[in-house]
Amino acid sequence: MNNDKTYEAMVIERQKNLSKLLGVSGNEEKVVKFIIEEVKDTLDDYWVDDTGNLLGVIKGPSKSPAILLDAHTDEIGFMITHIDDNGFSYFTPIGGWDNRILLGQNVIVEPNGERIYGVIGAVPPHITKQSERKELVPMEKMFIDFGFQSKKELEKEGIQVGTVGTLYSGFQKLKGGKLKGKAFDDRSGCNILMQTALNLKEREIPYTVCFAWSAQEEVGIRGARTSAYAFSEKFDIIYAIAVENTTAADVPGVPPQRNPTKMGEGPAITIIDSSTIASPKVKNHLIETAENKHIPYQIKTPSKGGTDAGAIHLTQSGIAAGIVSVPGRYIHSPCTIIHKDDLLNSVRLITESVIRKF
Repeated sequence: MNNDKTYEAMVIERQKNLSKLLGVSGNEEKVVKFIIEEVKDTLDDYWVDDTGNLLGVIKGPSKSPAILLDAHTDEIGFMITHIDDNGFSYFTPIGGWDNRILLGQNVIVEPNGERIYGVIGAVPPHITKQSERKELVPMEKMFIDFGFQSKKELEKEGIQVGTVGTLYSGFQKLKGGKLKGKAFDDRSGCNILMQTALNLKEREIPYTVCFAWSAQEEVGIRGARTSAYAFSEKFDIIYAIAVENTTAADVPGVPPQRNPTKMGEGPAITIIDSSTIASPKVKNHLIETAENKHIPYQIKTPSKGGTDAGAIHLTQSGIAAGIVSVPGRYIHSPCTIIHKDDLLNSVRLITESVIRKF
């Protein structure tokens, strides 16, 4: 599959389209709609629950146990909390941002379905005190400038308190097989699950496969709680895999012992993070599959950060869970960079792991 240029182009095009969608936590509807359109004919059943999760099933042999694959649909963003009389919008974060990257960034909102662009601003450095220029501008002193002259103009366009948006930089193919875009955390995982579902259509599978495109991961791993519970009520789930984008810190200034993953060295298999100690059985199953199928992989060194596996493995009496991630530089920014081979090899690893008996 990895050598098929048509297949590769399809996966990359889907990555671009997923990245461009606005789907801040709690507002994932556009992402869910996009996924449904691509996989509805592949799934034997699918539905959207009240949390906003998209749940789907590909049936295995009669009375077979099930596997759960999860990726989250949401991205970090902002919510407007105040609009002053001159049309400047103040905001609060949804999910975890690095304040150092915010000033001067492009912002998108879609209050009435039409995309509106703005820029994050603050008091210009030219008219601040010398001492203030050395300090990081706190988020509460930043605002979004949409170009309007008054609050009334914003409200006419549908922008109001409660409107959500995010940073935007556009999708680009970089040199060396790299891809750049926003929301790769976790549209990469969404893409991998979508392609896995399409791949399984042509293969014999030993188990029923449950797909959870879960909402609200970035604000507390919320959607995965209800996704895993719903599936565990219907199926005998023997293991689960959360598919993510994770930190690649292979950049200047980071010593090797502090770098969780490297781009271009394959999917990252987690041992432990802040929310999960990966099931040894699932971890070993992933490693053995990769080695058996000659799929490059790397072990993610212990680090901070959690995934949907943190909620999944605590569901009911417990579900054995593992995590596979696409390494990405500058995650939680509008300019995450991944290697296309890591994305494609993650699809291979997840597909082959599902087909291989546990």
